[in-house]
Amino acid sequence: MRKLLRIVGLLIILCGAIFLAKELSAQAAPTAPAATEAAPQSLDVAAIVAKEFGEEYKLAPDVPPMFGDFDGDGVQDLAVVATGKNPLMGEGLHNYKTLDPYNDSFGYGNPRVTMAFNTDSSKARYILVLHSVQAPKLKFVLVNVPFVKIRMGHMMKKKKPIAAIEVTDETGVEAAIYFTGKKYKWEIIGSDADR
Repeated sequence: MRKLLRIVGLLIILCGAIFLAKELSAQAAPTAPAATEAAPQSLDVAAIVAKEFGEEYKLAPDVPPMFGDFDGDGVQDLAVVATGKNPLMGEGLHNYKTLDPYNDSFGYGNPRVTMAFNTDSSKARYILVLHSVQAPKLKFVLVNVPFVKIRMGHMMKKKKPIAAIEVTDETGVEAAIYFTGKKYKWEIIGSDADR
């Protein structure tokens, strides 16, 4: 009888281990939405930027547009790097929000103040984010984000993959910029020295 109980106990433990392994592997290998990453063929990004953010913004020729689902609603969003005049001047007319996720991560991200830290505004590059390319909802201009490299990426938040903008600054610090549901947040994810 004891042998039978041991065998039943071992079978229960084995079944539990198999179930747990399946659950963990399902969580560890999430699939990122591949369909939303490709750029639509007939999209005139420069015209969209001019219409949604203003004609004073010019696309950076060295950075291609980035497409992904930044807000997690299943609809493709757009992020571009652009140059332009003071973004605070166009907020009311073009109905976008200016954010400073980099300085906000250090405790003070009011762009009305932190944009004054940039002494040469003629070289300022902004990240323009448009939620829902086909039917625009929310629009953001991200200021003061230091980067020499920028690309589309993904990161894990609350056990789910989310689209993020990955940046690397002059010192090799790598960070992700992601949407929290209300604003964009800048978060260090590593450095070139880690590789």
